[in-house]
Amino acid sequence: YGRWCVRYVSAHCIALRENKIMMKDMPTLNGFWDNAATLTASGDNAAYIIHVIVIVLMMTVLVPMFYFLYKYSAKRHPKEKTENITHNVGLEIAWTVIPTILLMVVFYYGFIVLKENRTMPQDATHIKVIGKTWSWSYEYANGKKTDKLYVPKDENIVLDMTAPDNDVLHSFWIPAFRQKEDVVPGRITNLWFNAVKLGEYDVECTEYCGDRHSYMLSKVV
Repeated sequence: YGRWCVRYVSAHCIALRENKIMMKDMPTLNGFWDNAATLTASGDNAAYIIHVIVIVLMMTVLVPMFYFLYKYSAKRHPKEKTENITHNVGLEIAWTVIPTILLMVVFYYGFIVLKENRTMPQDATHIKVIGKTWSWSYEYANGKKTDKLYVPKDENIVLDMTAPDNDVLHSFWIPAFRQKEDVVPGRITNLWFNAVKLGEYDVECTEYCGDRHSYMLSKVV
C-alpha cells in the first residue's frame, strides 16, 4: 500500500510539473471583467439576481436538512417518540408558492436578456466571421479581410458567423462584451453588440474543437 501511494503521488507531481511547463506557453485572456458594450449591464444584473435566488433556494433546502438531522437524530429523538404527522397545509402552500414566484423572477430576467440579445438591430453594420480549426477571420462590406475584428465605437455591429462545411463546431465569445454564439459548419448564426469603450479585447472559442482549441484566439479592436 505504501509503495502504491508513493507511485501515485510521484505520478501526480510529474503531471503537475508538465502541466506547469505547458501553461507557460499558454496565452492569457485580457479584459475578462471589462464592461465594454451596451449589453453587459443587463446580463450582469440578471446573473447577480439569479445567483442570489439560487443561493436562497439552496439554503431553504440545506438549512432545514441539517436542522432535522440534528434535532431528529436517533439519540435525541427515539423512534417511539416520533409523531405521525400527515400534512401541513400552510407549509405545503408556502413551499409551492414561494419557489414558483422566485422561478418566475428568474424567467423574467432571463427572458428580458435573451430578447435583448437575440433581437438584431436594423441599422447595424454587418461583418462576416469565419471560424475554422483553429483561427478566426473577418470579412467587411468593402471586401477587406483581417485576422482581428475592427469595429467603431458606439455603433451597432451584427456578426454573421459560419464555418466551412468540412469543419467542426466552434463558439465565438467576447468576454468583455458578454456575447457568445455557436458557429456551425454550413450555417449562419448571428450575434450583435455596441462597443462603448475603446480598447483591445479578447475573442476565444468556447466549444472544444480539437488539439489547439485553447489557441483559437483573436482580438476585437
